[in-house]
Amino acid sequence: MDGGPIIVAKSGDHYFFAFYSCNRKQNCNRFGGHILNHNVGQGVIISNQSLVLQGVSRQSADAPTCKPNQTRVHGVAKQERANISCEVDSNPSEVTFRWTFNNSADSIEVEPGRIVRHGSSSVVTYTPMSELDYGTLLCWATNRIGHQKVPCVYHIIAAGRPDQVHNCTVANTSMTSFSIRCSEGFNGGLPQSFTIEVREPGTETLAANLSSPVPRFTVLGLQPGLIYHAYIYSVNVKGHSDPIIIYAPTLRLPEKQLTADRGGERPRNGFRLTPVMTVVVGVVSSLFVVACLVAAVLRLQCSREDDPRRSKPEVPPAKPPGSSPKGDLSSETDERNPDIIPQPNSGK
Repeated sequence: MDGGPIIVAKSGDHYFFAFYSCNRKQNCNRFGGHILNHNVGQGVIISNQSLVLQGVSRQSADAPTCKPNQTRVHGVAKQERANISCEVDSNPSEVTFRWTFNNSADSIEVEPGRIVRHGSSSVVTYTPMSELDYGTLLCWATNRIGHQKVPCVYHIIAAGRPDQVHNCTVANTSMTSFSIRCSEGFNGGLPQSFTIEVREPGTETLAANLSSPVPRFTVLGLQPGLIYHAYIYSVNVKGHSDPIIIYAPTLRLPEKQLTADRGGERPRNGFRLTPVMTVVVGVVSSLFVVACLVAAVLRLQCSREDDPRRSKPEVPPAKPPGSSPKGDLSSETDERNPDIIPQPNSGK
């Protein structure tokens, strides 16, 4: 394929045509190691000392490129064996691979004995032994068209427990259910899942236990009017994160209202005794009982003072005949004045 430069008209991943100037006409039917025949319908035009390829796309032939949607971060513990896979898009599909390891201190070629190829993919076996073995693995592929220009990059980090979920919200609350949705944290370098434990308030009795590949849960079969404690964990093979606690309420039952049996009568509003009203009623009742006791005591004292048997004067005992008033007076005087010596009566 000797000749001048290739002139290409390109739009995105598609080429409208590629023009190649040959030194000799007999060389114009060879391109990229392939023998080409003049075929206008297939976009191959050979004329004198020029070759034109029409409708060429990147998939027709190109150097390898890294496939999308691969696992780019691998969590590996010390002395743990990990298989890191590198996949490329290549046409032709026959490729060879080269791996290097980069850390903050050095760049090292991976030994060929640790590399296995399967078609357009390659797997390297890697075992970190120290902190310096954590870094970045780079994968390059080569086919007959050329070398891969941008390598596939894979980060090797120390594996650990996942981080907590965050930004959790409670929604779709009913009397017997609710939903919780969170954002996931770092997975610790390993695939993770999520678990929720729902416990009743006060007793911490387990009401529900669910697992999910994403941090979204719908909990059913709950009691109305309670504020449940929801413990949410992130889990991988290295363990689980610390829980994040969400307080999720369920709706109360609707209040019952009494309705009249007869039509046309308005329903009566139910009366609810609040805690403050309970205290007020208790204080008023206590004061009423005390007042009744005081009134009863006062009434009893008044009734005793008004008793006629207690207010009647005592009648002195009857005097014997022949007794003189004077003698009585003297006796009364003696009783009142015990220091007076009575005088003997003299006969007349």
